[in-house]
Parts: sequence; C-alpha cells; structure tokens
Amino acid sequence: MPLSHPNVTALESEIERWTDRALLAEGRRCCAQADGVIAGGVPIGTDEFSLVAMQAKLGSHERAHQQLRRLGDDACQLAYLLLRYCLNQRFTFWTRTVPPRVLLRTTAPVAPGQPQPPPPSPIAYHDTRVRVSLAAILDGRRGLAAGPPGALPLDALPQRAYEQAALPCKLGGLGITPAAVMCYSQYLACCCLALAHMREHHADKLTSPSAAADDDTPTLRELRDVHAKWARQGGRASDLTLSSLLSDTPSSHELSEGVHEQRQGALRDAIDEDWIRARLRSAGGQWAGHWLAASPRSWFARPRGAHFRMALRSRLTVELHELLPAADAEHVVCGGCGGEVDRYGRHYGHCKNRAGLWGFRHDTVEAAIIRQARTARARATSTRGKGNLFGAPASGPGGYKRADIVAYNYYGPGKHLFLDVAVTASDSPTALKGGSADTTGAAARKRAAVKDAKYINLAARCGGKFKPAVIERQGAFDDAFAGVVKLLTGDGERDPLQADDYCFSTSSRTTYAAADIGLSAVIADAYMVSLLAEHDVHGRPLGGGADSETPSNPSHAARAHASRRENDKLAPLWYECPGLVQA
Repeated sequence: MPLSHPNVTALESEIERWTDRALLAEGRRCCAQADGVIAGGVPIGTDEFSLVAMQAKLGSHERAHQQLRRLGDDACQLAYLLLRYCLNQRFTFWTRTVPPRVLLRTTAPVAPGQPQPPPPSPIAYHDTRVRVSLAAILDGRRGLAAGPPGALPLDALPQRAYEQAALPCKLGGLGITPAAVMCYSQYLACCCLALAHMREHHADKLTSPSAAADDDTPTLRELRDVHAKWARQGGRASDLTLSSLLSDTPSSHELSEGVHEQRQGALRDAIDEDWIRARLRSAGGQWAGHWLAASPRSWFARPRGAHFRMALRSRLTVELHELLPAADAEHVVCGGCGGEVDRYGRHYGHCKNRAGLWGFRHDTVEAAIIRQARTARARATSTRGKGNLFGAPASGPGGYKRADIVAYNYYGPGKHLFLDVAVTASDSPTALKGGSADTTGAAARKRAAVKDAKYINLAARCGGKFKPAVIERQGAFDDAFAGVVKLLTGDGERDPLQADDYCFSTSSRTTYAAADIGLSAVIADAYMVSLLAEHDVHGRPLGGGADSETPSNPSHAARAHASRRENDKLAPLWYECPGLVQA
C-alpha cells in the first residue's frame, strides 16, 4: 500500500463542529487555502508542500555556510566547532519530525524536457553544503567555495576522508554525521517518544490503546517503512523490532550505533594500506576524539588555526599542504636521515629525534598532565631537578633512572604516584609488526609494557606506585593512562559557576581532562611536523646552528612562570613553550 500524506482538507469538518451555527449560515467557514500547514516549524501536508517549505528553509542556511567558510585558517578551530555543533545539527529538527521519504525526495522539473536537472533533495542539499564547508576548513584558504553548488571544489576532502569524517569521533571520525545516515534512526526515535507521550496523556486519541506495530494507520505504515530501511542500513533489527521500539523510548544515539559501526567496518575493509588502517584504528581508540570537543575558552585550548587544521588532516590521513615539495624538487628529503618524506607527515613520527622536537612534544603532554593533576588537587610536579626519588635501586654507572612526573603522597604519607610520559606512533614499522593495523591500541600497550618493566619495581621499593602515561599521535590513550586520568578526576560533572572555561561538550571532569591532554598531544605533534616541514621544504633553520642542535629555550622553571600574552597573535602559545604548566 502506498504511503499517504496528511490531508489538511480533513480539518475543515472538524473546524465546522467548533464554529457557531449562525456563522456557518452566513457562509463564514474555514477552508484550506494551501496543501499543508507549518506547525512549530514542521511542514505538515502533501509531499510537494513539505518540499517547498524545506527548500525555503535550507536557502536561509546558505548564508551561514558562506560566512563560516570565510573564517579561513585563522579561526579553523572555531569554524570546525560551529560546523559540528551548530550548522550540521540545525537539520536534526527536521530529520526527527519530517518523514525521510519526503526529505530524500527530489522535485521534478517545472516543464517536461527542461534542460536543467531537478533540484536536489533537502537532505542531499544539506549534506553537500556541510561537506563543502568542511572541505573549506581543511583547505584553510579564506573564502574558499563561496560560489554555486556546481562550482564548489572538494579536492581538500577526498571521498575516503569524507567517509571517515562522517563517523562519530569515538569511531575515528570528526562527528560531522550526514543527515542521510541519521534520518531513519532519528525519525524512529522521535516517533517512539511521541507515541509514549500519547499513551500516557492522550490514549483516547490513538486508533488502538496500544498503537501496535501491525495497526493499519498512515503513521504506523510510515514507521514500518522507516524501520525496514533502518534495518537495511545496519540497524540492529534483530534486537530492536518495531514492536519493541514502540513499547520503549530508545534514543537516536542508541538506534544509530549499529549503523555507524557497520559504516566504520566497511571503511576499514576498503583500505589496502596497513598504515592507513592503523591510523584509522588509532583515531577510534580510547578517548582519541575527546580533543575535538575542547572549547577555546581556555588559553590552553587555543591552538593556531594552521596547526589545528594540520591535526584534522592528519586524523583523516589527508595530504598536508606543508609537505608539498618545492617547484624544483620531486619529493621532500628528510634533513635527519636523508630519506623521502611522505606527504602525510608519517615519516616524522618514527624518524630519529631531530633538534629535540620529540622532547618538545613530550614536554607539552607532560605539562598538560601536571596541569590536570593539579586541577584535581594532586601535588603533581615534574621530577626534573628533584634528585633520585627512587633511591639506591635506581642508581647506575651512568646516573639514575627517573620517571617524568611525581604526585607526592598521593596514596598516603611517603607513598607517591609516579608517571612516565611517552607519545608513540601507531603507523610506525614497529607498531605495524605488533598488530596496530588489526588491533586498536596495540602501539600504546606495547610502549606501556616497556615503561612498566622499567619503573614498576623501582616505585614499589620506595613505597609508591608507577603508572605509564602513553598516548598515540592520533590522541588515543593507553588503558593504564585512562585509568590514571579517571583516578585523578573521579566521577562527576564540572561546576559551570566555578569553571571559567566550562563548556557543554566537556562537562564531565574526566572528559575535560582527556580533552586537554589529547589536544596538547595532537597539536604538539602538528607543531613538530610544521617545524620539520619548514626546514625540509624551505630550508628554514630549526633554531640551532645545525639540524641536530636543540633550539635555545628558557629553563623549565622560567617556562612554568611565563606570562600568557593572550591578545598577542605573535606571542608563543602553550605548546610552543614546552613545560608551561600554569601562568
């Protein structure tokens, strides 16, 4: 049976029952003047009426997309957050209230044989504009793609990268989920919620007291069609039949989980290169997407636009503009080993430590951990200059072993917590041999095992405990490191009245800490790649007299008390001053 649409003319007889008889005798009656009505912003009527209303609404969104794309490279982080949490979410209201068959429908040409193609469906139009805006953010050029839809370049966002960006952050994407993917689960969730409300408050208005899935009503026929398409899309129809859905109120998040997991699996299976598959797994590792939710309300969460864009492109494994070879060169040559540098920055993740930049990245992550530990009221500090905290067992002919961070008396008087920081690459040859392309978090676990073997016994002998603080280049936390963060922060939400940088996207204490540490790791890595690219592509010095020399920097204590200079765009940021814990 074909699906039907609401007929507003049927309301005329209902309105007549409310109208005074004298007025009806005078010929004053309410008649339908259109094929539908708009109630609360939702078009209700024929499919043609709903399409016209949706196209008019989407036309008003175009100006916001053009303004977003004009932000350019300077405000890359803001543009991404606005696209993810605002522009892409605006369409959710209609995917929950308008049937998907209407949103996915295209209108026919005005006249038969007309040369121009029919306009796209509302969902196709919305998803295309979002993809173009994301491509402009990744490209970085101000005002990119401000023309008509047919002239919008998408070179900055290849198809594979777009499919990854369309995944949720916890599965390795950017959280820019297309409406075409979410429309079925969101419509089902909204209808289930509405039916539950009707059963509780307006049961007499239902066709049957239960509104069972097999009832023959236009709404339930529509729901059966949506449920069948949701199941084909990857929904867990074996566990969630339409009857079970109608008796419950599942969220769209719950209904879409199976869809996203199937899309992630298909994307992973389509990748031939092991190192790209390893990067995808790392991007979907534990807390690897939390840094994308960091709000720039804190000075420690405001990276430069160029570095944030590099981090986004690296997450999606898109070529970096900074590593394009010069006009007279076939490829970029590494100034450290003399080998060829790929255009994705992978080489710099496992090449030798050049000019101490691996140490810069390490110190930035260390400072973020200390900062979050102090926020949690732990007496955490760097062990630099603190002497041999492990005692005689740590001493050797060449000096003594030390972990990077100590939280004094964390487990009791004289019982300290020791942490040692490491940033590892999931796409390195060593990690790939360890199975990082097939197992999420394999690279971090292998590095954490090395740390445990080195420090656990030393910490135990002095009455303390040791935990490895290992994070991958894509922002994935090792299990032990995630346990440390949970131990430090505890359960609970941040207080919006006390936290100056409170934001809904990082409202819990654990999420806030993970976002801060993850952002420090990926942005420090992008900063390292940018410096090495400038040296290898353009010959700019790294800071020392030779490529192997470490750039001159103030002492660790001086950096820890440096001023912020927040309004000075030329002033160094927190990851450009390694060791800056607080100002």
